[in-house]
Amino acid sequence: MPELTFLQAISRGLWEEMEADKSVFLMGEDIGKYGGAFRVTEGFLE
Repeated sequence: MPELTFLQAISRGLWEEMEADKSVFLMGEDIGKYGGAFRVTEGFLE
């Protein structure tokens, strides 16, 4: 298993849970196009 940064691990965990369960979603400011304060959700809209 490759090493991940803390932010990469958060991003991957969020993505995997949203893929596994379609009722999981994110709410918040700047998580769409901008990708969040630390770009954790960058690319999620694509």
